[in-house]
Amino acid sequence: MALDDVVLPCEASGIPRPTITWQKEGLSIPTGTSAQILSNGQLRISRASAEDAGNYLCIAKNPSGTALGKTRLVVQVPPVIKGGHSDLSAAEGSQALLPCIAQGIPEPHITWKKDGFVVPSMEGKYAIQPSGELLVKNSERRDAGTYTCTAENAAGHTSRRIHLSILSLPTFTTLPGDLSLNHGDKLWLRCTARGSPTPHISWMVNNRLVKEGVLEQDGGSTLQRAAVTREDSGTYTCWAENIVGKVQAVSFVHVKEAPALHGEASSHLVELLGDSARLDCAARGDPAPVIRWIKDGLPVLSSHHRHQLQNGSLAIHRTVMEDAGRYHCLAENEVGVVEKVVTLILRSESGPSLSI
Repeated sequence: MALDDVVLPCEASGIPRPTITWQKEGLSIPTGTSAQILSNGQLRISRASAEDAGNYLCIAKNPSGTALGKTRLVVQVPPVIKGGHSDLSAAEGSQALLPCIAQGIPEPHITWKKDGFVVPSMEGKYAIQPSGELLVKNSERRDAGTYTCTAENAAGHTSRRIHLSILSLPTFTTLPGDLSLNHGDKLWLRCTARGSPTPHISWMVNNRLVKEGVLEQDGGSTLQRAAVTREDSGTYTCWAENIVGKVQAVSFVHVKEAPALHGEASSHLVELLGDSARLDCAARGDPAPVIRWIKDGLPVLSSHHRHQLQNGSLAIHRTVMEDAGRYHCLAENEVGVVEKVVTLILRSESGPSLSI
């Protein structure tokens, strides 16, 4: 055993008493602190090392002749595992090679455990290499953990731990989804992702990075707005990123608006009797409002005399007395309705103005 004291025997007799000398591998052994020939002819080696192993020859000699004695010394050395990284990482789907190069005499036997359990001999998953290294094929998340390499021989055993992390591209576990909101509603978008290492989540709104209203919680990220306006409509992108790569989830937010009039809610229009008249009713909204005209409680129907233009205005050709009066323009969408009153006054060149 390494570091033990070893005594090699050499019993010789003769007349006169023979002198004893020793050789190793054909070379004389100088006596000193580590090798000493005892009075009985034995060779004592202090704190034997691997370098002391080999073939020894005891030579007993007197004037009458020479006698030889051969001894083979085997020094057993406990295993030693060469240093290396104790933390390793591998991308998901790739191979991982866990080092365990051990030295010792006799040659150590290598075994592996994962999280305290013997690594199974799974076809195509684990393979212990001749060097002692453990090959993990097609790495998966479940392969992450603490692996223990043990090297053992007749002289002793030693172990070394290696922590393996499996790196994986982020994948979304919660997607934000599309939203259709009314003006003033609360906006709430949630985005969560997993990966190794844990991904960082960020938000972009209409290609602009935003941090206001972003809350990190429970391993995910929430984007909030207390009361949306039309400016909050657009494309919302959730990014999940780690050292392996990044992925995105896109959602669309549509903020609807009730119709709103351009200009005053009431107006007067004076035209000559017999001329054409155009009653304007401009309104905006989202979705675009539908324009309807009402006079005397009845809808104004399109005809060759009166018809509604594409922009919502009401055109009247060659006005007659019955065209004078109050017209109600209704601009309506799914969010609401707004009304405008237009009073049409018709006057003749010689007579008074007419309105009803």
